[in-house]
Amino acid sequence: MKNKQSKRLVIDASIAQAAGTTEHPTSKLSRECLSAVLQICHKIVMTPAIFQEWNKHQSLFAKKWLRCMIAKKKMVTGVDLTENEKKQIRENIEEFDTSSNKVKAMLKDVHLLEAALATDCVVVSSDEKVRHLFSDLSQQLVSVKRVAWVNPINSLEMTIDWLENGANIESPRQTIGACRQKLKIRRIIGRDWLGSIQLQRGYDKKIKLYEMVGFNPYNCENFILILLIFQLII
Repeated sequence: MKNKQSKRLVIDASIAQAAGTTEHPTSKLSRECLSAVLQICHKIVMTPAIFQEWNKHQSLFAKKWLRCMIAKKKMVTGVDLTENEKKQIRENIEEFDTSSNKVKAMLKDVHLLEAALATDCVVVSSDEKVRHLFSDLSQQLVSVKRVAWVNPINSLEMTIDWLENGANIESPRQTIGACRQKLKIRRIIGRDWLGSIQLQRGYDKKIKLYEMVGFNPYNCENFILILLIFQLII
């Protein structure tokens, strides 16, 4: 690990629910992410709101994993924003959009943002819908821009490598603010290329697109080049 400083991670219940014992990609990638956090020096942030969601949705694997984290003293509690800070975020959400569904979706998961902002600004979640909503919100609420939001289900994000290298957010590739730029590119292209794009290698093995072209897909110029190459080969 390049940076052995422990980071306090806000891990969404979507990961706890998906992390099972099967080889289904969603289950497997969620499980591998939690296992990596257990082995690396990072810790999980657990507020009452996060615990309530975990307790409701966690798989048996996630339940056992959390016990191991507690045994290793790798669970952080007692952290939160001030009431004024939380009020400001919630007011911005309520004023953000006229769509009540979008507002409800953000308010449902605002506890993730609050916990992240109160600690090391890292959210691990597979919920892309609310990620994009918070990305739009970041245009009027600057503090949200610095939060790193990583999705271990998307293999292009190389979440485990990122965790092993210190979960640093100096690079903007995972930040909610940067997510908005990637959405603009995606809308220009007209297709959802930011999913888990994989190509067949040999007969039964899949490799990631970035391994073929040798670039970081979150570098804007390289990202556009990858999209153009992928369009040519399909």
